[in-house]
Amino acid sequence: MQVEFTGAGSLSLVLDESSGPAAPLLYRQPGVSYMKGHAGLVVTGADETTHVTVFSVGRATAFDPTGAFNLAQPVSATNDPARNGSPLFQDHPASDYDGIADLAFIAISSTDGKFGGVRTGDASFFGTNGYTGLYAPGVEFTGPVNLGNINAHNEATPVLQIGAADLGVAITGGDLKQDNARAIQVSGFTRLNFVAGATSNNGVLPAQTNQAHFEQNGRDITATIVVSRQN
Repeated sequence: MQVEFTGAGSLSLVLDESSGPAAPLLYRQPGVSYMKGHAGLVVTGADETTHVTVFSVGRATAFDPTGAFNLAQPVSATNDPARNGSPLFQDHPASDYDGIADLAFIAISSTDGKFGGVRTGDASFFGTNGYTGLYAPGVEFTGPVNLGNINAHNEATPVLQIGAADLGVAITGGDLKQDNARAIQVSGFTRLNFVAGATSNNGVLPAQTNQAHFEQNGRDITATIVVSRQN
């Protein structure tokens, strides 16, 4: 998982069931060690200038020193992620992995009640206890709010709580079906778009049909909040 953070404030990463440090298995990074665990992100002291992005590291997202691959264009003989020249992947064949970052939650507090954007379209939120998803009640997002999926297991509570979303909220490739059948607790937006997404190994995630129920202040608002999927 790679996290990019810009703007005001600070970001803390919390690892549940952590282990390590250990050498990377799928990347060529001599002298680099990784910690393993289920990550949650806490952002404090943020304002309108703050942005956070989370994605998994693969041939479609890693830095390409050759400049030969363009994620926005179709794969072709001249635009092929397998030819990504990043030294991260030297001597490593294409690995069989889903190309999606695993994340427990993102919690945000803001000094001015605003935040830039949350770009986690390549991330799946899940947890077995506490909150899982995006928790930023009262915070207005002036940039995009994109999440790959949210899925609560066991005693976890799924959340998508914000103050407002100027550019809307999108689920990129997920269906929001909850393993524990709990309703997602929402606030701060009136429409939820289901759109297509992509993985870090250049896989395509088609837009899905909503499989969740949504509650706001104890009231079921599923019928009014879901926008039909957009391929």
